[in-house]
Amino acid sequence: MMNAKHKTTKLGLLVSSGLLIFVMAIYYLGVKQNLFTDKITVTSYLHDAAGLIEGNKIRYAGVNVGTVSGVRIVTDTTVLVTMSIDKKVREFIRKDSKVEIGQEGIMGSKLLLIHPGTPESGQIEENDVLVSMRALTIDDLLQDAKKVIENTRIVSENLTEITEKINTGDGDLAILLNQNPVTPQIKAVSEQLIVVAKSADELIRKAANGNGDLGRLLNDSLITTNAVELLDNFDSVAREAANLFLMLQLFADKLNTGNGIVQALATDSTVILQIDSTIVNLNDGIDEIEKAAQAIRESWILNVFPGRKKKKQYP
Repeated sequence: MMNAKHKTTKLGLLVSSGLLIFVMAIYYLGVKQNLFTDKITVTSYLHDAAGLIEGNKIRYAGVNVGTVSGVRIVTDTTVLVTMSIDKKVREFIRKDSKVEIGQEGIMGSKLLLIHPGTPESGQIEENDVLVSMRALTIDDLLQDAKKVIENTRIVSENLTEITEKINTGDGDLAILLNQNPVTPQIKAVSEQLIVVAKSADELIRKAANGNGDLGRLLNDSLITTNAVELLDNFDSVAREAANLFLMLQLFADKLNTGNGIVQALATDSTVILQIDSTIVNLNDGIDEIEKAAQAIRESWILNVFPGRKKKKQYP
């Protein structure tokens, strides 16, 4: 009797423990899946589910904010994903937030990542549709790696070809690397540059010390003063020449437009002819007077006086 009662007690404890464990497991799973919190449902259209299934986590800013409640194929290029998001975080998720498929680690399960939006768009509402982003998959990484490897191979082949040409070719680079005539030329040019540099240094030193015309020109302010005075004098002479030219021009204008004797002599040919005629007549009159005077001197009346003869001998 005691044994049967003892067995019944053990069985009751076992069943009670199992029920307790079952309840705790259900509660734990419910908490993990957010079954006991208020939810808001939003959707998003993806081009590829990429292994996403119901129950996968949804993360916003690295925090679990919900679970995937449904994955359904709409067309051959579109998958509708339904998301259950905790209402406590809805104020942080905006209407223009974007959805992307991610992965927990390298080999972990898939999840949905919600990227932040702008505050101006407002918080999400029931049955809103969020824009999706194309996720970067392992296949994409492998394709990119394949392209990189192929490009590396091509570059390696080109480098090998260039190296062979340098070792066996006759180009400028091959001559520079494999032949010696270039080195003496470079050395000669370097020596010439050194000589030029020394000469330039000597010229600069002499100029700094005030030696030579260049040194005086750079260091002696008297040259500058004299040059300034010369320019001032030259400017003064130029002004005087301009004034003289103006006066000559005014005189020429008056000469061309005036009514004086000079203007008549310069421009009127009639006056000139009259003057020439007057001079001719004057000369003729003078000649007549001289002839008359000569006739008087030779007159016999004057020759009567002896003193006249004497004066004739001594004119």
